Amino acid sequence: MIKLKLNKNMNFNAITDSSHIISIDASKENGGKNKGPRPTELLLVGMAGCTAFDLKSYFDKKKIKFKKFHICISAQRKKKMPTVFKKIFIEYKIQTDRKNKSKIQSKIKYSLNKQCSCCVMLGKSAKVEYKLSIIK
Repeated sequence: MIKLKLNKNMNFNAITDSSHIISIDASKENGGKNKGPRPTELLLVGMAGCTAFDLKSYFDKKKIKFKKFHICISAQRKKKMPTVFKKIFIEYKIQTDRKNKSKIQSKIKYSLNKQCSCCVMLGKSAKVEYKLSIIK
């Protein structure tokens, strides 16, 4: 269960099941003070975290060594209300041996389409595309 408590204006504290507090707020243009992320930003944070957990677990299980691991997500939203995501682009940037690329690519596809709950849910309303960059 998530509990949400109003602080002031459009600023709320969300208390998660795991007892963490997340401050969310609206932009100044929408009555907030910009003291926290927007709810839609948190959807993308959840998506990034969920697929990252899948890949990191896979790396650990298969003993795939890497030095850096970044995920960047951008999204396009519909113009009319509700302004839901219509396209989400995920870039995975991983510093690892190039020989791991095909295995990682396969795991990313599995994460996006079958394993990552956030990706599967958001993928039902938005087109999800990705790119894997093996970096030096």
